[in-house]
Amino acid sequence: MLKPGLPPTFHESEVPAVRIGVDMVDIARIQALAADERFVSRVFTPAERALLEGLPPRRQAEILAGRFAAKEAVAKALGTGFSGGVRPLDIETLRGPSGEPVLQLHGKARQRAEALGLRRWQVSLSHTRDVVVAFVALTGDTAPRAGS
Repeated sequence: MLKPGLPPTFHESEVPAVRIGVDMVDIARIQALAADERFVSRVFTPAERALLEGLPPRRQAEILAGRFAAKEAVAKALGTGFSGGVRPLDIETLRGPSGEPVLQLHGKARQRAEALGLRRWQVSLSHTRDVVVAFVALTGDTAPRAGS
C-alpha cells in the first residue's frame, strides 16, 4: 500500500517507458511554406494532404501547422530530430472517429520507437489564431535496459 506523500517504488523491470515531446509552430509560416507544393509533398503524407480538401486556405494552414508541430514533437520525443533516417513522412497525424488527432508512426520513426520499448503514441493539438502547439506522449510497458 502506498503511503500518502511518498512516490511509488518500482522495481527496475517495472519502470514504464515514457518519452514526451512538444513543439509550437507559427501558422503564417506554414501557410507561406505550403505555397510550395514540393514542401507539402516532402513533409505531409497523402492522407494528411487529403484532410485539406474543400477547406479555405486559412483552415488548411491550421491543419498543416498542427501536423508539422506533431512531427517535430515526435522527432524530439524519439531523441533523433529529423536525422538518423527519421523523416517527416514517417510521422503522420490523421483523424479518429470523433475527429481527435491520431498519431501513426511508420518506417524509421516506428523502428526507433520500438527500439526504445515504446508501443503506444498519443498527440494533443491546440491552437490560437497565430500558433499551433503539439504535445506527444510515446509510452511502453517498461523501459529497455541499458545495453539492450
